[in-house]
Amino acid sequence: MRSTKIEDSMPLLEEYTRLVDQDHFRGTRILYINHVISDAVLTALAFKKTGATMHIIGVPYGSMHSAERQWVRDEYRKIGKTLIPEIEDPLEFRTKMRASVEEVLHDLEKTSEPLLIVEDGGYAFPVMHEQQYVSCLDRTLGAVEHTARGMWNYQFMEVDGEPRTPRILNKPALTIAKSRLKHAHEPPFVAQGVMHELLAVLKSQNEFIQFKNATILGYGRVGKAIVDLLEAYKVNIEIIDPKPASQDKRHINTEFTQDHFNESHIILGASGQPVFSEERFLDLLKNQAHSHPKIFISASSKNIEFENVIRAFERLINDEKLRQEIFGNDTDINKQKIAEYGIKFQIVGSNGNAVRDYTLLGDGYPIIFFPKNTHANPNRPFDPIMTQLFLSGAFLHENHAGLNNEMYYIDDVREKLQDNDKWKGLLDDKKLIMRWCELNSLNGVSYSSYLNL
Repeated sequence: MRSTKIEDSMPLLEEYTRLVDQDHFRGTRILYINHVISDAVLTALAFKKTGATMHIIGVPYGSMHSAERQWVRDEYRKIGKTLIPEIEDPLEFRTKMRASVEEVLHDLEKTSEPLLIVEDGGYAFPVMHEQQYVSCLDRTLGAVEHTARGMWNYQFMEVDGEPRTPRILNKPALTIAKSRLKHAHEPPFVAQGVMHELLAVLKSQNEFIQFKNATILGYGRVGKAIVDLLEAYKVNIEIIDPKPASQDKRHINTEFTQDHFNESHIILGASGQPVFSEERFLDLLKNQAHSHPKIFISASSKNIEFENVIRAFERLINDEKLRQEIFGNDTDINKQKIAEYGIKFQIVGSNGNAVRDYTLLGDGYPIIFFPKNTHANPNRPFDPIMTQLFLSGAFLHENHAGLNNEMYYIDDVREKLQDNDKWKGLLDDKKLIMRWCELNSLNGVSYSSYLNL
């Protein structure tokens, strides 16, 4: 049972929902794609309260049938027609999400009202640009995106690899991924959630984190925040980023080497892109020098970081010749589910003893969305982020006709507004944070200064 009411855990969103006309979205359908967690539900409810007809796809990471997740599923269904795909294996994820998007789009083709896309991950809007969905796209006002990965999916064609080829948009899109508020406020709380789940799984296996070797792949805002926390635990850290954004006191490697793989106890992906190709990972396994266990953990918002790691292990399970080439003769692989925390691939010798093991926390999904009793993170820290997502949807709905068919950053949009425009105040980063601090009895002047807002 929840000790406090989840419904009351996002007071900023509730307050700003009341500032938007309660008929603002009347006559509009919203295709809403977000995680099966409580802050996403409350954001969907805000759209419904302001008049929208909701069509919902739940992103099915983690333990979907726990009591906490069932509460979310039930609440989503009260808000609107809801589809949450059933996924038995993480390698099914992309296919099942695509099928879910297509199912909802076929359903929406039977309707005639204007359509707005609000999503986390860039699943629907790119698909809608395909020829068979032109009727839906024609009446779409635009799309609002939450995450950097989703933003890339809007901007580039390579939706599951490294983005390179620009995508041509036929409707305007607005992302909060690079807002000053999200960029400054969110990373420490994401890092806290990642660390919480990592420490919990280590504790469950009578393990520890102090003085272990960790390699962090991706040194953006979330990667930096995770490194800050790991340093406090005296973890030995190697940072890999092929394109470091700025100077930092820490040493940053531009390439992940065999030595990094050999020495690492923990490999953490925070890049939002595939960490290894299958062939590269198989080569790392073949030349591995030490037998100590390795833990892979994703801090991304999608399951893309370690998908190829899972594919490589599945290939090794089914290909005895390749398995013997990598691990030696008379070896086998046991694939084990670790209750609530992920998958372990254990390499065993002819005597049945384990010679190596590799654990993918969260089955390779983002770990903060995975355990059965989690809502990813407490709702309150993410209240201003989800409020900004809601307000961005309301802004785009009202102002889409004056926007070009391209990707807009919320900071750029806000700076173009006149001082007397109501959206100037509603989309104000500092104002949102100051009010959030007030609602949480924090020193708003000190905190907004810390965030450089």
